[in-house]
Amino acid sequence: MIGWSFAAGLAFVAIVWAIFAALRAWKMGLAAFSPIDLWEGKDGRFSISKVQLFLWLIVLAWAFASISVARWISTDKIGAAVDDVPGAVLGILGFSVGTTVLSKGITSSYAASGEIKKTDATPDERGPQNMVEDDSGVPDLYKLQLLIFTLLALAVYIPTVFDAVLKADDTSLSSLTQTLGRNATEDDKAKLFKLPDIDQALLFLMGISSSAYIGKKLVTRDKPAISLALPGTVSPGTALRIMGSNFTNQSPDQASSPPQGQGLGAQDLPDGADVSLGPWRSGTADTSADSRLLIQKWTDSEILVVIPATITENQKKAQSLRVIVAGAATDPVNVEVT
Repeated sequence: MIGWSFAAGLAFVAIVWAIFAALRAWKMGLAAFSPIDLWEGKDGRFSISKVQLFLWLIVLAWAFASISVARWISTDKIGAAVDDVPGAVLGILGFSVGTTVLSKGITSSYAASGEIKKTDATPDERGPQNMVEDDSGVPDLYKLQLLIFTLLALAVYIPTVFDAVLKADDTSLSSLTQTLGRNATEDDKAKLFKLPDIDQALLFLMGISSSAYIGKKLVTRDKPAISLALPGTVSPGTALRIMGSNFTNQSPDQASSPPQGQGLGAQDLPDGADVSLGPWRSGTADTSADSRLLIQKWTDSEILVVIPATITENQKKAQSLRVIVAGAATDPVNVEVT
């Protein structure tokens, strides 16, 4: 008989999900609604932090409902099993909520500042594989470890719920009287039906796993990179074409190009954008005309600069070329100045 409590817990979760889905479908329209929207990010990719939170919410809701029904079946006491919610359960839920909120906040902040680029996923790119891949489709170890530890913790906790309910149901009032040292009542037995605790080692692992995932989010930025500088040798007044990636968030059709013979102003460049070639810089206000690189084009994959017309003999040598965007600099590339 007590086994029906677990089925009742599943029914409760299914009813809540059906009500939620119906409300979303009513608001968005049946054609536009998809259940998987709940664990997708704004870019249409599966979010491992949202999936983690969703799984824990489903399991805890099922456990809570199942134990409440089991309490009623075994003791005729109607009421939710909230006598003593273990701190570890609150902790695991806190980790899941915190991971989701922080992940969203970091991504939104970096995308708004141009430190990372977020593009909508194509239909072919969307799917469960997003949970263990970065946006470019490369396997992500930090996502993988978060998924593994989440599934491990759930696999351990779910049988614990079954065990806690069955043990509470098997406990007789006589044995409980011996334990308490007084006459036990149905109220005393009802208190045995409560959410089981989560193993402290698993809680610790989940904390480390979530911290590693968030830490990786904090340090991951789309760093600019130079792939080629043409020509490899430049002279005074000549143009240098810099090819690479992540120079800006602008798309090619939004490329910044000045009128003929003029350079781009600071307002035309990404925030914190600069080019340096040895002693020459591109765009600071206090840079003299003799030491300024004139920028004639700036796109996400190409920058065109003009070398100063006046160069001393001491400056005619291999110089280090760098591109800086939003405080992130490329690795240096040598360009010969003659």
